[in-house]
Amino acid sequence: MSISGRNSGPIEIVDRRLNVSKTCGARPPFLQQTAPGATTVLLIRHAHTHAIGVRLTGRMRGVTLSAAGRSQWEGLGRAIAAGFRLAVIYTSPLERAVETAHALAVHACVPVQLCDELIECDFGDWTGKRFDELEADPRWRGVNRSRSTAVLPRGEDPVEV
Repeated sequence: MSISGRNSGPIEIVDRRLNVSKTCGARPPFLQQTAPGATTVLLIRHAHTHAIGVRLTGRMRGVTLSAAGRSQWEGLGRAIAAGFRLAVIYTSPLERAVETAHALAVHACVPVQLCDELIECDFGDWTGKRFDELEADPRWRGVNRSRSTAVLPRGEDPVEV
């Protein structure tokens, strides 16, 4: 994705991977305030992937949006652009999140910035496992009963996330 005209005047956003180009009006201010002293923050999960409900992806690379996910972000991009004036989009570096962020950026005419701190939890040995496999592990059932005290085998401590 490339963005030109960042400092003043219209912005052109081009995403060759998605074959999308859009020329937008002047760039909005860095922080869009909705009330005196307030900034609205939207937390948006990535759109649908084929792994949702099937496997625990966590930080697994190579998980991209499905056709349904691409349709979701298209509708979401239009809806958010119509209802909010975004200043910037921060995204996890995971492919599915970046795809969703870029789709929003095309509609909202704002830049996308990768933010490593927004990465998914590290599920350690469970990353990539199918949920039907995990159901047989009593530790997995423990995670679902009490996430704040869960132990993820060779994964991240949920308390520190």
